[in-house]
Amino acid sequence: MKAHGIDTTYQAVTELAQLLGAAGYRADSPVAKARRDLGALLIADGIHDTLYRSAGKHHASRPPVRTEIPQPASRSV
Repeated sequence: MKAHGIDTTYQAVTELAQLLGAAGYRADSPVAKARRDLGALLIADGIHDTLYRSAGKHHASRPPVRTEIPQPASRSV
């Protein structure tokens, strides 16, 4: 979940910087700082296709969890 959240946020901030134009890429821009910080998290945490592939294999190989929904007791009237 953390990897997906950081990756999605990085993509959103990158698009925001593009919408802001040159102001979004200035060194003193809070958007540029957020983009740099999120990029560093992506690198530090190893968030890339290999991580998603291994997570997908892990979740796809496990059998699905089945939950039984309790049926209400029948009443005799």
